[in-house]
Amino acid sequence: MNNKRRISVVIFLLFLVSNALGYAQSIMYIPFDNRPVSLDYVVDTVEKGGFEILVPPEECLANRTQSADPEVLWKWVFAHSNEVDSIVVSSDALIYGGLVASRT
Repeated sequence: MNNKRRISVVIFLLFLVSNALGYAQSIMYIPFDNRPVSLDYVVDTVEKGGFEILVPPEECLANRTQSADPEVLWKWVFAHSNEVDSIVVSSDALIYGGLVASRT
């Protein structure tokens, strides 16, 4: 099983368990960048699990050539945190502006 499928399966199973136990129905998700494996696949998996997922606008996220602005992401988190039951964030995005930025 490749990594992106393994990640999607693990996330999906975690959300299924939390749903069955009556936990979060809506989730804020801040990925470490806008690559499909960290954004699109996760959003699709969570929605198929029956959850609502709130993500920042894609232009606020890091991409292949540019880091995100952590300050913008923090403002977005604080502005929308009262709209969800739980929050899943990438510390790389909120501290450094993305995965690549955290490594350089």
